[in-house]
Amino acid sequence: MENIPFQQSSPRKNKTVASAGEEKIISIADNFFSKTIKTNVIKGIGDDAAVLSPPSNDFYQLVTIDSIVEGTHFTPSTLPEKIGWKAMAVNISDIAAMGGIPDIAVVSASLPKNLPIDFLNQLISGINSAAEKFNVAVVGGDTVGSDILSITVTLLGKVEKQYLCTRDGAKQGNVVAVTGLLGGSFKSDKHLTFMPRVEEARWLVKNAKPCAMMDLSDGLAMDSSRIAKASNVSIKLFFENLPVRPGFSIENALNDGEDFELLCVFSEKVLTEDIKKEFEEKFNLKLTVVGKTAPPPTGIFLNDKKIKTKSFNHFG
Repeated sequence: MENIPFQQSSPRKNKTVASAGEEKIISIADNFFSKTIKTNVIKGIGDDAAVLSPPSNDFYQLVTIDSIVEGTHFTPSTLPEKIGWKAMAVNISDIAAMGGIPDIAVVSASLPKNLPIDFLNQLISGINSAAEKFNVAVVGGDTVGSDILSITVTLLGKVEKQYLCTRDGAKQGNVVAVTGLLGGSFKSDKHLTFMPRVEEARWLVKNAKPCAMMDLSDGLAMDSSRIAKASNVSIKLFFENLPVRPGFSIENALNDGEDFELLCVFSEKVLTEDIKKEFEEKFNLKLTVVGKTAPPPTGIFLNDKKIKTKSFNHFG
């Protein structure tokens, strides 16, 4: 992942979050996050609630929330910096998928009592790295004791009213495109080190105005079906066009999930070869046409054969 140097954690020390106490944890967080405060934050960490200036009338307010949990989204051996990065980055990716600008976050951490303080420092450092990279102010949060580690981030963003992009705007005859390569996110470690496509999405909404857009968190097949359902269209994917990460399969590209690339639908007249070339040269990133929308009933097809969609079941 570009520009994010994750290094092996230092040996864990004996002092834990239980022995340090909540005030120490808040102090550590404040030491990192006070540097992210911006002009639209009237009051950040330190009171019962943060105080913010509202966006102007030209913008919509965006809000998203995601939790990442040990054993589901990362393992006990995952570097704490990567856990922190992912916790913030999955939310930033959601704001990007709406064409928006990430802005202000609060963080809730469920911490095992025996979690070493140096691990916590590195975890918060990872959260802060993503926040600083994308100009997000972390203005507060909460901590609670837990049997397993989990991090929940609530992120506010904003988007100009003319650039808002949702899932329900696809029409019959549109083209479907994705950024980057798909599949193998867990085995390749991409699910921990991905770069949210904020700049890329902002460029697209300004220069190519997608009819619909979302980020790829649950695999191309499942997420395409969500756009299809929201827009009341079917989507036909082209087997030969799918940009599969080297070493992985079409099945991986369709179903693995957590690629956090952009899934976009465009008017065929708008997504010209010149626009694609300009995007790819600017971001050094492929923008690949992978399918086309067709009349309902909703469904996902691979070379005209309907496919079943599947994704991770959090409650299975």
